[in-house]
Amino acid sequence: MTLHFLGSIPVSVVLILMTIRLVLLQTVSASIGWLMACCVSVVCGLGINEPLIAEKLHALTGVPNIADVMGRCLMVCGLLALAQSVEAAADRGRLYHPIRFIAGGAVLLTLIVLFSFIDAPVTSRTFMQTYGDQLPAALYNSIEMAYIATVIAVAAWAIRLELATRRGPSPMYWAFIVGAFGLIILAGIATAMNFAHVAGAMAVNGTLAPFYVGTFLLSMILLSVGSAWPAITTGLSEVREWHEASRQISDLEPVLRDLEQTAGRSGLYFEIPYLRGHWRRRRHRLVLEVEDRAREAGLPVPIGARASAPEGSTKGEQ
Repeated sequence: MTLHFLGSIPVSVVLILMTIRLVLLQTVSASIGWLMACCVSVVCGLGINEPLIAEKLHALTGVPNIADVMGRCLMVCGLLALAQSVEAAADRGRLYHPIRFIAGGAVLLTLIVLFSFIDAPVTSRTFMQTYGDQLPAALYNSIEMAYIATVIAVAAWAIRLELATRRGPSPMYWAFIVGAFGLIILAGIATAMNFAHVAGAMAVNGTLAPFYVGTFLLSMILLSVGSAWPAITTGLSEVREWHEASRQISDLEPVLRDLEQTAGRSGLYFEIPYLRGHWRRRRHRLVLEVEDRAREAGLPVPIGARASAPEGSTKGEQ
């Protein structure tokens, strides 16, 4: 079991939980969408370097170690998506940052160019250990780590400001902030190891390697927990609301049919093709029509219809 595979486990757990939430609720906010994009990209980025996949990609493309550059590009995209996710969830300023995306594109191009200068004729499961004595390889890994650490640090700082100024964001974002700090340390360790390798100071790498492993795993766990916990707790709340709404809809639909017959007039509720993700809107429409038909029939509004959520509850049906 490789280090990258271990690091992908907490991210995979988050992806599974977010997928379950999506299947149940069929609603996706901006923050959840970015978080799921992050998880898919990071899991693929970490898993693509597994020996079997790397060999298959080499055979398919004819480019040795192409899995390594693909994995790093996926990690850059995934951590950028993670930064977008936490800032969207905390409502910190504008969601889209053109400079950040331009910088990400420049980093991706730089990685591809530097990879082309690395003399790596044989696919290796330990790319940096095997070819890290070359300066292009040292720059290749260091630039990737520096960008990832920077974009996550900027997001963590934005969350820190939110925590200091308002009570909205979950305190669990502190795990994300600590994880971001760990990622900065990880970038520093990786850069030191890269240039020590180029200089032939392998004793330095031997000393730093255990710190790299521990910091990498801890950072991945903290970033996963810190970014996903608020979404998970909100999702649980929404699942409970969805279950209650489903029960209310089942109870009130027969009532509406009876009221339409009594009032001699039908509304649009049974004509509208609601998607499952529109359950809040559907419940709201149902309650309004029950109230209207009851008044037209000169009957009291059913108690189940009075306990309805307001139209504003449709937030999140995107």
